[in-house]
Amino acid sequence: MIIFTVTAPKIVALILITIVIMIDLILLIKSYKEDSNNLYNKEINMSFIRDMKKISRENRHDFMNTLQIIYGYLQLRKYDNAIFQIKKVTDTMMNISKIYNLSVLSISLFLERKILKAANVGIKINFEVNNYVEDEFRKIKNEKEILENLEDISDYLIDFHDENDECSIYIIVLEHEDSISFNISGNFEENIKNDLKNKYSEIMLKDEGIIITYKYDEVEVLKLQDTIYNEIYSSNI
Repeated sequence: MIIFTVTAPKIVALILITIVIMIDLILLIKSYKEDSNNLYNKEINMSFIRDMKKISRENRHDFMNTLQIIYGYLQLRKYDNAIFQIKKVTDTMMNISKIYNLSVLSISLFLERKILKAANVGIKINFEVNNYVEDEFRKIKNEKEILENLEDISDYLIDFHDENDECSIYIIVLEHEDSISFNISGNFEENIKNDLKNKYSEIMLKDEGIIITYKYDEVEVLKLQDTIYNEIYSSNI
């Protein structure tokens, strides 16, 4: 029988790790606020700012709940459980940071919600994002169509994986000047892939999963204007 012993230094280390995660979360929230301030431009729909504020509030609530869970495990000396929760939230944050490399903000916001939804049902989504676009922010005419399509497909896949032992989905995102593609791998059964292929013309099948490709319609580069807040504080974040 193996007995797991934890010394005081290990407990301190766990607490320090938790504090580091809290700092990272605060920095993320600050970056959201900075993005919101940067988006005060008449060319950008103000609903983006509202969405960013809403996500920031939701994240604060979720992360505080996670920290309370970690604290509870530490009090009960269930250190393996505490470490698991720390790793889980760290992985989630790393994936969220990657998707904000995309130039169409609404797609990044959408993907963040799906990452959090999947995490809540025990599914880990691993993202790799490759952006081949020079401009930081852009808008496209067919955003609504792309997001509605992605909503249906992602919910279908999350619901399917929620009923299976395989709890990881791997997604490689490639964004080009006029298109974006999602190379999705996972434990997909053939009937699942064929069903998606029959429903959505944007989908191509591959051995391990599917590839979804969308063409961007009428791409416009968004010109951002710095705010006083950004000029004063961005260098300190």
